[in-house]
Amino acid sequence: MDLTEVTVSQYRACVNARVCQWLVHSNCASQFSMPGDHPVACVSWAEAKTYCEWVGKRLPTEEEWEYAAHGTDGRLYPWGNSPPSRSLLCWQHSPYTGICLTCSVGSFPAGASPFGLLDMVGNVLEWTSAQGCVSGETHPRCSVTPALKGGPGSCYSYEPTDPDKIAVPPLRSVDTGFRCAR
Repeated sequence: MDLTEVTVSQYRACVNARVCQWLVHSNCASQFSMPGDHPVACVSWAEAKTYCEWVGKRLPTEEEWEYAAHGTDGRLYPWGNSPPSRSLLCWQHSPYTGICLTCSVGSFPAGASPFGLLDMVGNVLEWTSAQGCVSGETHPRCSVTPALKGGPGSCYSYEPTDPDKIAVPPLRSVDTGFRCAR
């Protein structure tokens, strides 16, 4: 699995290759002008899937994402069991507009998962493929609705909690990005 979320620069390369697209929605316009080392946001599930396929990868399953975030030792958060803090994850919003702010990917090494993956909590929510399903696979546990994992924390008034599933229609949102898996 990628160590960080896909960045604006990486996604822009896919757009320049005419494989991916920027679909600027009024709530998302500022996301595409973010610095290149910030996570790309405001991409739909289909756009995230297209990008991952373009680079020869795929979206991770929910189970893969959870394993990468929590490991096998029962930890609550990628970094362990201590509560979230601003030294462990990107957790901010604009004091003027209340809009979510992202950070450069990989800016919080102390918040790494047991496998060294960064930003599993903080920055943006992340698209996964359906639960337990790899492309073409079917069984009773496969979900037909893509899910978001992790959490930006920055966009809400409550404190970030451990990575949790949010089942949503595969639409774009200002706080939604992704990472790829192989």
